[in-house]
Amino acid sequence: MSVSEVVHIDVKDDIAWVQIDNPPVNATSTAVRTGLLAAVEAVQGSELAVLFCAGKTFVAGGDMSEFDAPAVEPHLPDVVSAIEESPVPFVALLHGHVLGGGFEIAMACAWRVAKPGTRFGLPEVNMGLIPGAGGTQRAPRLLGWDMAVDMTCLGQMKSAEDLFEHGAIDAVTDDLEAAALQFKGLSRPKLSDRTIAPMTESEEAENRDNALKFAKGRAAPLLNLEALTWASRPFEQAQPKERALHLELRKSDESTALRHVFFAERHVT
Repeated sequence: MSVSEVVHIDVKDDIAWVQIDNPPVNATSTAVRTGLLAAVEAVQGSELAVLFCAGKTFVAGGDMSEFDAPAVEPHLPDVVSAIEESPVPFVALLHGHVLGGGFEIAMACAWRVAKPGTRFGLPEVNMGLIPGAGGTQRAPRLLGWDMAVDMTCLGQMKSAEDLFEHGAIDAVTDDLEAAALQFKGLSRPKLSDRTIAPMTESEEAENRDNALKFAKGRAAPLLNLEALTWASRPFEQAQPKERALHLELRKSDESTALRHVFFAERHVT
């Protein structure tokens, strides 16, 4: 069954297998967001929903070609929230690269299993942005402050093995489908309901120094750090602040210039 031209569902033995097929990197385009939102409704009645992607990678970011225009519904934060709030829990099968909005989607799933060598990142900082679908709010809850700062403020990539050591991945295996089956009939509290103590003053000062060194005059690394600190507040208060800042930064000179360079380099290669 297709719920959009790029999202398909196959129900077998009370498990709904939800596939994103949006080559080349399964970016979170309007069609993908629309399909995923419809899929959340369509999987109700199953015992488990398994989210996976066709091709060489899981969702490797947003569709930046849409960033110069006003945001179009359904917005990614609403899609991510629908996945997290779904009475039928989702498990994400991860391979290739899990970046930006892709990692935000994965964090909203109840469980995450990944192939060895899968790479994770929140690289919005390199485009003059912060995550806009809960990335700065869920990452500290899932990863702890140190890894969340590395990924959001410093643009570092992490491996599936790194995340597994931090308890952020439930299994690292070549047999993702078999790993998913162990979660049938189980449930798990929402990640956004977790609480995290604020950074200490010394931790925040050290993280600010590291962000300043990485920034080299850019604003985004420090703005990512500021957004991260909001994660010690209730999610429903902080996530709208993150989204508002993300949308504001899309229009900034810094982000516009960095996205221009990104597309120019991609065109050349």
